[in-house]
Amino acid sequence: LKGMTQEQLAEATGFFKTTTFRYENGQSPCDFEACERIASALGIEKFLLYDEYLTFISDGYGDKVKELRNLMGLTQGKFAALLGIWPRTVRGWEIEKSIPLRKNVEALISLFANSHF
Repeated sequence: LKGMTQEQLAEATGFFKTTTFRYENGQSPCDFEACERIASALGIEKFLLYDEYLTFISDGYGDKVKELRNLMGLTQGKFAALLGIWPRTVRGWEIEKSIPLRKNVEALISLFANSHF
């Protein structure tokens, strides 16, 4: 995009060239701040750079977790046991008091993809 080299993008974002290389090649996941800085440098919307994880947590993840749990007909406790986490963690996600880790979101996406409702 914009015909920028990795060096130019690194300079525009304030990242090291190796960091931009890792982002570009999927060796390191971007966080919200990195997406914001890269998008600003490229003149695009930041959401275009979001992966599944950032897309999931960027908008109403609590409702998504609760909807999946309800579709599966599980209590918070049973849902938590299925994911190998504490029930209070599920409660925290559902009210958006805590943010699921990347590995948890991957497990949620896998659960949804493999569930037969």
